[in-house]
Amino acid sequence: MKQALPYIDGDIIDSPFTRNCHSPSECSFQAELYCGFRSILPHGSMIECTQYRVHFEVRSSGCLNILLANGKRFSYECKVNKLQTTEIIDGKKQANKYRKAVKAEEMCLVNFIPEGHQMDEEMFPSEYPKVHVISFMIDSVLNSSCVQPRTSG
Repeated sequence: MKQALPYIDGDIIDSPFTRNCHSPSECSFQAELYCGFRSILPHGSMIECTQYRVHFEVRSSGCLNILLANGKRFSYECKVNKLQTTEIIDGKKQANKYRKAVKAEEMCLVNFIPEGHQMDEEMFPSEYPKVHVISFMIDSVLNSSCVQPRTSG
């Protein structure tokens, strides 16, 4: 995922046409993350096997944001501005449901946090251990130099 971040276009994510009241939209982040994966996977720069397929908005017991598949399956669920531990647990519960539905080995819940917002100190609850939380603090311009991940498991 780290290699996909430079391909995220902050001008698209923070566009006045797609922006929510207090932060960029979740849909903008997931679309740009999808584009990032599509940009790097054909070149094999992220993983050894270049035959991974990137799927967007997978319909299976809901709507999983991104699925990478080639025998093994890795999935990503995007959220924006989830600041409380209870919100993260709810997100992990939803992500785990999607993970099971698509039979993914691993799931990442990607939480994008806008500039000036503060999250709980302990944001890595133990519920749903196959769902890993990655939180990014992002300024309003969003460029690769300001992305700072905090991860669990």
